[in-house]
Amino acid sequence: MSQAVSLDSNTRLVSIVYLVYSTSTWKTTRLCLETSVKPFLTATAYAIRSTYHTTLQATPGQLVFGRDMILPTEFKANWAAITLRKQTIITKSNKQENRKRIPHTYKVGDKVLLERPGKIRKMSAPREGPYEIVHVSTNGTVRIKKGIVIQRVNIRRLTPYFDRSPSGSV
Repeated sequence: MSQAVSLDSNTRLVSIVYLVYSTSTWKTTRLCLETSVKPFLTATAYAIRSTYHTTLQATPGQLVFGRDMILPTEFKANWAAITLRKQTIITKSNKQENRKRIPHTYKVGDKVLLERPGKIRKMSAPREGPYEIVHVSTNGTVRIKKGIVIQRVNIRRLTPYFDRSPSGSV
C-alpha cells in the first residue's frame, strides 16, 4: 500500500504539477509518486523557496534560512522594513478597493438582502430577503428579523433593499 499525497493545501504547487502533467507525455502513462511526480514536487518546492518576492524584496529561502538558496552568501533580513513595506502595500490596496464602495449607513427599519453563504449555483438567487433590521451595532453587525428568528449578521453580507413600487405609473 502506497502513501497518498494531498496537494490541495498548496495551490501554487498543484498548478505547477498540473501544468507539467498537462504539457508532457505523461497523459498516456499512469502517474506513480516515486517515479514521476516526486522529482517535480522537489524541484517545485525549491523553485517556490528560491523565487524573489517583490513585496518582501527577498526569497522565502533567504528569510527562513538566513542565506541565499543559489549562491553561498549570508542574508540578514530587515524585518522592520519588510513589515513597513507590507503594511504600505496593504494600505494602498485597501484604499484602492474602498474607492469603488458606496458608503451606506444602516438604520433600524431598513430593508436588506442577505447574501447566501457558500457556492451559489448559476440560476439560483445569490441573496435572500428582504429582511428588516431591528438593531444596529457599532461593531459592524446588525440584527435582522428572519420570520420569528432574530439573527446577527455582518454588514458585509448585506445589500440595501430598495422597494420597486411603481410611482405614478398607470
